[in-house]
Amino acid sequence: MMMKNNRSIYGDAALAGVQGIIFDCDGVLFDSREVNRRYYNELRFALNLPALTEDELDYAHMHTVAQALTRIIPEERMPEMYLVRERLKYHAFIPYLTPAPGVYELLDTLRSRNIRCAVNTNRLDTMETILTTFDLRQYFFPVITAAKVTFAKPHAEGIHAILATWGVAKSGVRYIGDSAVDDVTDRNAQVDFWAYRNEQLLADVHVHDFWDLRRRFLESALGSPRNPGRNGT
Repeated sequence: MMMKNNRSIYGDAALAGVQGIIFDCDGVLFDSREVNRRYYNELRFALNLPALTEDELDYAHMHTVAQALTRIIPEERMPEMYLVRERLKYHAFIPYLTPAPGVYELLDTLRSRNIRCAVNTNRLDTMETILTTFDLRQYFFPVITAAKVTFAKPHAEGIHAILATWGVAKSGVRYIGDSAVDDVTDRNAQVDFWAYRNEQLLADVHVHDFWDLRRRFLESALGSPRNPGRNGT
């Protein structure tokens, strides 16, 4: 891994040898903070509990559903919460997700250069529906969720599963995340960490937006494209 720092390092030095990129979902592929706020507040309001604090929302945003519920719902109210959750389906909130600006164009560019893409997320059973809803399923294989591994992030099991599926060495993979959980996941897996829009994280590269990252790949000496993207790149 490169020495971590708090500034962007692009160009051939950072992009050379990239064979695959692993994306976190929430906060990276999608802005899902408002969705999480709506969903968890609906659960809380149904139990006559106050709205989430920003700290509680931060925690829920980074962790599995089970971990989030344990944090934001009092233990004695959990039986009631499960009854509420039975009728409050998360899938109904999916339309409130917002794809990250430039994500489609970046993914087209990566695919045109034979760079694999995968997802490693702490979501449980909503990821496939989300990818299908937003026409993103075609770009990612495999898609690793907390339901598909024994240990969710920050354990490295998900990244190791992706590496095994791809048959790619750690040195050829980059992991893009936006939270401290992603940072720890990356360190546990020992792959280069690219922090997305979070200057507080100690990362090998700071990605300010996907438009800039795409431009860097287009300008880098990675060889000629295989297939044109939807915008002809």
